[in-house]
Amino acid sequence: MTGRQRRATGARPRALVVLLALVLAAVGAPTAAADEVSDPAALPPRISFMSPTSGPQAGGNQIEIWWKDGMAGRGALVDGELVTPDEYYQIGKMVITMPPRDPGSVTVRLHGTAGWSDPVTYTYLATTQPVITSITPDNGPSQGGQEITLRGRGFSGATEVRVGGAYPWQGGPAPWFEVVSDTEIRAITPSSDADKTVYVVVQTPNGPSDIRPTAQYRYNYPSSIRSVTPAYGPVEGGQTLTVTASAHLTGVDQVEIDGTPVPFSIVDDKTLTMVTPPQAEGVVRIRVHHPLRGWSFALDLRDHYRYGDPPRPVITSLSAHRAPSSGGLRLGVTGEGFFGADAVRVGSKQGGYLELYSDGQLYITVPSGPAGWVANVWVDSLGGTSEKLPRSLLYYEP
Repeated sequence: MTGRQRRATGARPRALVVLLALVLAAVGAPTAAADEVSDPAALPPRISFMSPTSGPQAGGNQIEIWWKDGMAGRGALVDGELVTPDEYYQIGKMVITMPPRDPGSVTVRLHGTAGWSDPVTYTYLATTQPVITSITPDNGPSQGGQEITLRGRGFSGATEVRVGGAYPWQGGPAPWFEVVSDTEIRAITPSSDADKTVYVVVQTPNGPSDIRPTAQYRYNYPSSIRSVTPAYGPVEGGQTLTVTASAHLTGVDQVEIDGTPVPFSIVDDKTLTMVTPPQAEGVVRIRVHHPLRGWSFALDLRDHYRYGDPPRPVITSLSAHRAPSSGGLRLGVTGEGFFGADAVRVGSKQGGYLELYSDGQLYITVPSGPAGWVANVWVDSLGGTSEKLPRSLLYYEP
């Protein structure tokens, strides 16, 4: 190879290097700035979708916001107020609950690590708070189950009807309701332990109905039966009974004996009479029904009646066989023929606070006694005095 040829061959690599440098300069080599732009955290987020784009002025509704580019921070700016999302997804989605605002359009923006997104528009719509103008009927039984009709306005979209809404421990959510129209709702009242007036509240997307006199409902306690006289009679029926109650017998529309409706006569607000129909031997319950108070109740079987002659009571067992010398133990007594029981004796003493649960179950509070005393137990009822349960209760020093 000649010297001229060697010089030409060595020039070719240098020409290629120069050509490559020119190409890279024209295209642009990767730089630190380009790497920074390709980092999502370096771009502000761009809202690509928001739904819905309008809602009630009361707020409380949720909206979805989707974004592209950038990395959104954990919050949205609604009309200048930072709102923390209820849900946040790294894929580019968040769900927020809209705050209340006056009617009109506001801006929504997302905060990113590289700045704020461009704003999108959300419109607050003028809405009307629901109002209850009447409740029919406006009172009913504390046992609940009564159908009431609410009239007013702004009921569309109602999500809950609460009877006793101002007092959560009295009443509660209606177990069933139906929005008939924007001005009418039908609902079933829940039960309540209150014998007083409460408020009814309708919850809608526009907020709850306001508290006003026309939104009041009265819970009424049922009648309490105090006695049935006489307490027993023939299985053939034909026995005239006198039923006495605490009050509220005026207006009673039904009387049942063992679930069977019977004719009756109201004497006064605390007394009614009825004649027994034929029935098999045994103890049955008598109930009275008032349309605004529901079914009556009673303690210690005071609303019960016995068909046939009462048998002599029999004690078969006790819930305990030891009692502290100070007394106070709640003692269960099991047996039969207890209906009408008026006393339980422990040795020479009478037990306190007798609770009659059924013809075969009662409870007493054991009286005090000396340690080491072994007491017998008797029950006195309509059929007489039971045989003693010998050596049934031993007193000890606690």
